[in-house]
Amino acid sequence: MVYWYYQKKYNISEEREPKQPQQKFFSSLSKQLPAFMSVSLLVLMAGIFYFFFFTYMLTYYMNHMHISASVAFLMNCVILILACALYPVFGKLADRINNHRLFLISWLIILFLTIPFIYSLVFGNLCLILLLMFFLSIGMCGMQAVYQSSVAYSF
Repeated sequence: MVYWYYQKKYNISEEREPKQPQQKFFSSLSKQLPAFMSVSLLVLMAGIFYFFFFTYMLTYYMNHMHISASVAFLMNCVILILACALYPVFGKLADRINNHRLFLISWLIILFLTIPFIYSLVFGNLCLILLLMFFLSIGMCGMQAVYQSSVAYSF
């Protein structure tokens, strides 16, 4: 349905010049290489972040901090629900201030809180871990909200 909407809106015709399949692939890839690389890096960054903080941390809570599985899942669910609720907020904030500025602020939040988060895992203070994990997910929400709109503009 989205394809039909854009086809109607931008008058995209189905008739195209016949090209060799290999030429067509490389010509379209070379035109959109920065956008393709941006999307690839975004997926890689989000995948690593979400795997570490929301998958690995469950096993860490259960095995090293001796927290029950239900409480560990509840903590992750609450943080993920708050992160999902904050995506539109950061989208509006990106419209209000510059996308680049919000991206840098979010990046700095992640940069400065990652090392204290790792040290808090060593000391085992659960309240500090949850607080830092919440602020790290806020930083990731801000970064992805800005980055996704800029990637969409590049196409």
